[in-house]
Amino acid sequence: MRPVDLQVVIPKVTEVSKNQQVLKDAGEAGQSIMASQFQEQLRVMKQKVNLPPKAERLQVTPDRRENREREKDKNREKSRNGRHVDLKI
Repeated sequence: MRPVDLQVVIPKVTEVSKNQQVLKDAGEAGQSIMASQFQEQLRVMKQKVNLPPKAERLQVTPDRRENREREKDKNREKSRNGRHVDLKI
C-alpha cells in the first residue's frame, strides 16, 4: 500500500470497527432474547397438562363391559316392571 492510501484507510478503520462491534452486539442481543423466550416456552410447556385425545383415553376393560351389561339389565327390568318399590322393614 502506498502511504497516501494509509492516510485514508487508518481513520476509516476505527469507523468500521465501531460498526462491526455494533453488529456483533446486536446479534448477541438477538440470540439472548431468543434464548430467554425459548426458556419461557419450556417453562410453560412443563406446567401445562397435556391430555391425550378422548379416543385414546377410553379403554373398554372386561370390568366396564360387565358393569355396562348389568346396568342395561337393570334398566330393562325397571322398564318391564313399570314401577318398582323397595321396602325395608
